[in-house]
Amino acid sequence: MALVPGGGLLAQGSLVYVDYESGGGVGFNEYHERLIISHIQGDEYLVASPTFDLFIEQLSARNADIADMRLGGLNGEVPIGLGADVIFGFGLINRVQRNGLLLEGERLAVLERAHRGIGAAAVGGIGAAAVAVPVPAVVPPAALGGVAFAVPAAGVLGAAVPPPGPRGGLKRLVPPGGAWVLDEPTADFDIGDVFALPAGAAQLGGRALVVIGREVCVLKELLEGADIFEYSRARSDMLNLDKRTMPLPFRGEVEPTFGQLVGQMDAHPLGVESENPLVGPSTVDWALRAVGTQGGDLLSRHQRWRSESGVKGSNPIVHEHHLLSMLLQYAVCFDRLNLKGLL
Repeated sequence: MALVPGGGLLAQGSLVYVDYESGGGVGFNEYHERLIISHIQGDEYLVASPTFDLFIEQLSARNADIADMRLGGLNGEVPIGLGADVIFGFGLINRVQRNGLLLEGERLAVLERAHRGIGAAAVGGIGAAAVAVPVPAVVPPAALGGVAFAVPAAGVLGAAVPPPGPRGGLKRLVPPGGAWVLDEPTADFDIGDVFALPAGAAQLGGRALVVIGREVCVLKELLEGADIFEYSRARSDMLNLDKRTMPLPFRGEVEPTFGQLVGQMDAHPLGVESENPLVGPSTVDWALRAVGTQGGDLLSRHQRWRSESGVKGSNPIVHEHHLLSMLLQYAVCFDRLNLKGLL
């Protein structure tokens, strides 16, 4: 039995496998996979189940319902000795689904810790020492345990108000006294937009939880002289927010086909067409969809073109067409480049 002692910490994003002695007979064990979302208190964690339920569970030998618990590997490996026939697990889960569970669960964990009064003195219902929420989202109408928590337009956490002036008109260098910038994008604002820190903000180190509209968001403190644009670019890269690329596959995810990747592309990743420095009708979207509907990929299309066009194999255009098809194919399938951003 590998039960974690009371108070031992399990890392966020790690996997544990719990046997509840399901009563299947002698020698029968079924291990339920749990994704660790956040540590609540003592040996209690907010976890996610393979059915995408989020709940708090006591993960230690003190829980009389648990007969055994095994810990997954650092890279998601299944514990030695556990086969697929005894695991009730998540199956194939992509990076977007996993991150969605982690982010939603962390918000609920923040509210639950505040409800219990864990950490510093609470500020309007949320602890001042609450863990920063990575991505903004509308606060659910009820926290764990059925405790209702409404976020008004101002007052609870303190509503952050952007300074007057046009969007995007931020100074590149932070002025004396520092600045608080948005750390994750919202529907109306981007990473790096400057906000005035409200008096009621729940602050922890260089980050603060605030309310923008009806969303709980995170502000990041930048010191004097810091480059706002450089921080915004680095932050966006870390969060994989550049829509010119698509998310990489996660553990166990089946490699998508070329047609499926084309379906994930955004035709205008940078916004309106006028933002593209090139002028002309957009044809890449139509061309890629045509390739996808025919089946295969760009390399198979090259072979069809070569056999149907009548162009001699010795013609330099054949080599150029093959080279360009191969480059674009690798850009989509390996680099996950969103080609629909091109004309």
